[in-house]
Amino acid sequence: MAMKYAGEDGRVNASMAPVSEALKAAKLTYEVKVWDGAQHAFFTNTGERYNATAATAAQKQLLAWFGAHLA
Repeated sequence: MAMKYAGEDGRVNASMAPVSEALKAAKLTYEVKVWDGAQHAFFTNTGERYNATAATAAQKQLLAWFGAHLA
């Protein structure tokens, strides 16, 4: 599981630690990345919070993760 968090999204980020702990306890492969300066829905290109730099980097990282872990 690849988890992408917006650094400026405290509500959603509150789930980061419990979700990470559960995945670790289940011995699942996962990765957590926080995009500093990004807000909730930073990858939604039709919204006012869109962050093209973070969204593009997140997409590339996510696709690389899928390529490495989903065969």
